[in-house]
This record gives sequence, structure tokens and C-alpha cells, in this order.
Amino acid sequence: MLFDTLMNFIHTMDPATFLMAFSNQLTNFASFSLQLAGQPVQPGLIVDL
Repeated sequence: MLFDTLMNFIHTMDPATFLMAFSNQLTNFASFSLQLAGQPVQPGLIVDL
């Protein structure tokens, strides 16, 4: 059920929007992981699309 919803969501979205949202999620996750590891997060560390 969740998978179908996700697939519909992906199909109705244009690729650019999906990539932006996906890269934002990755950026959030990466900085969260770095904070968890006790590393200072550098703004220039993660390249934006």
C-alpha cells in the first residue's frame, strides 16, 4: 500500500521536483548523521543540485 502511494507520488511529480526533494532529504540526513557523529557541519560540505 505504502509502495503504491509512493509510486503514484513519484509519477505525478516532475523529475526536477522529485530530485530537489530527494536531494534535500539526503542533505538533511547527511547533516543529521554528521551531528550525530559529533562533527561540525560545514555548509559547503554538501553540494546542492
